[in-house]
Amino acid sequence: MFIQPKPVNSPTGALTRPKIVEKRIGQNVYKEAQYYDPRSGEFFQKGTISVEYPNGYIEDINGKRKK
Repeated sequence: MFIQPKPVNSPTGALTRPKIVEKRIGQNVYKEAQYYDPRSGEFFQKGTISVEYPNGYIEDINGKRKK
């Protein structure tokens, strides 16, 4: 399941924007949105934005397409 990286309310009620992180697992590159509460600094949510495959395809909320 993919998400759109948009601002969300944290557990303390503060609006927070995601930190975008890229992770390489095997040959695939995963782009994630990680959310941290700005008041406490604690991590509270993450979601996958896209996956880039070694054959040049990118999969995201819109489906799979050639890079």
